[in-house]
Amino acid sequence: MNIFISHSEKDKVIADAFVDLLVIGANINKSNIFCSSRSGTGIEKGEDFVLYIGDKLKNSDIVFVLFSQYFIESEFCIA
Repeated sequence: MNIFISHSEKDKVIADAFVDLLVIGANINKSNIFCSSRSGTGIEKGEDFVLYIGDKLKNSDIVFVLFSQYFIESEFCIA
C-alpha cells in the first residue's frame, strides 16, 4: 500500500507528525509513504520535482491532504 501525503512545505511539522503516526501508530513501513518535505520519504536528489510528485501521486493507493491556510494559499498545492 502506497501513501501520498499532500501538504504545504510550511506545514512540515504537522506532516512529520502525521508520518510518525502512520509509522509508529499504524505500523506502516516508511518506504510506503511519500511526504515531500520529510527526509527519507521525499523526492530523490536529481529528480524533476513536478514529474516525480505526479508519478508518486498516480501510483498511490491512499492520498491524505493536510488542508491548512498555507495549503490553500499555495498555487502548487491547489494545482
